[in-house]
Amino acid sequence: MRPTPCQNSSMCKDKECCVSDYGEVGDNMSSGKCQPMGIAKDKCLLSNPSGRPEGIVPYACPCKENHVCAEVDVIPARFGSIGKCVSTADMLTVDTHDIDESD
Repeated sequence: MRPTPCQNSSMCKDKECCVSDYGEVGDNMSSGKCQPMGIAKDKCLLSNPSGRPEGIVPYACPCKENHVCAEVDVIPARFGSIGKCVSTADMLTVDTHDIDESD
């Protein structure tokens, strides 16, 4: 199935956003394709906040709700550093060996 053409995320399905055909912000942000929101282990731009954007974005959709773009296996790119989506639940995991229970 071919991706749906778009000019903003309202033209995409609920769990998708509009990603520029031209990759970098400013190159030509007038057209793009609907892509799925990022899930765990998907590549993402560290500069993009989580959740569905209203407009068109470069490179890839941000991470879906309850996920963040983390500095994991970071790749420098000319349009921003690329990390990976991580579940917020995974980020909140606490190592119980670090807790002092003597209080």
